[in-house]
Amino acid sequence: MNKGLIGIKFYVGRYIYLQQMLDRLPNVRFGGRGDSEVLTVYEPDEKTGTIKRRRYSRLSPQWPELYELAKKRRHYKDQLDRLLAFWKEDRGGCLPKIASGYHIVGKTHHFNSSFWNTLKSNDSDAPNYFPVYYKGFIMRSQFEADVAKLLDCLGLDYKYEVSLWTASDKVIYPDMAVDFPEYDECGFVEALGGLSNLKYASHNMWKLKEYINLGLYPNREIALVTSDKDSATSREMIICMLGVMLTSIAEEHVMEL
Repeated sequence: MNKGLIGIKFYVGRYIYLQQMLDRLPNVRFGGRGDSEVLTVYEPDEKTGTIKRRRYSRLSPQWPELYELAKKRRHYKDQLDRLLAFWKEDRGGCLPKIASGYHIVGKTHHFNSSFWNTLKSNDSDAPNYFPVYYKGFIMRSQFEADVAKLLDCLGLDYKYEVSLWTASDKVIYPDMAVDFPEYDECGFVEALGGLSNLKYASHNMWKLKEYINLGLYPNREIALVTSDKDSATSREMIICMLGVMLTSIAEEHVMEL
């Protein structure tokens, strides 16, 4: 049974962007010939209309440029495959057909892709007594890693514990900054897994106030994903809490034709 945990416009916006990026890139793919790695370029033959293949080895002068193109293509294809798999699980139906009835509208944001590019993961130097290692990130709890896994399942790029300067010239560290290049915007995720601890909850109330002073609001640019030691948060509840922010950002940019 379809769940509908995340709004349709989130999927539509991501699909349009990822498909456009794949369409714009040359069709360069990783492959192998025996024990050797090769890159294969697929190009249409203008005379015959057929697809011709050209293979390049590491010794080819074109290798460095083609390698970067193939890496980009694989990244976007992986994100698209993850998105389509999640769409099938959450809603079903023909996403390409649905997406054909929409387009993306650009708007100016301070927290844009240029800002995203300045962010560095694991920027906090606060002690981490119980590190959890996930995909190269050093996280502070299994709950944070569980939230990150769902961002991966949705085909989203994110950075962990980046530095964010506040209006009062202090630094806070969002658990995750999430990139939405389709809208030239980034959002933030707070995985609040210790709300039954008064000191922890008070610190995050202060942190939330600093977000608001920057013009970043819960359920709009920030996903608050909550849990505590007394009651485990289900996978579906985490998706719902992430989905509010994902849908809110998409609603601002994805419009019907």
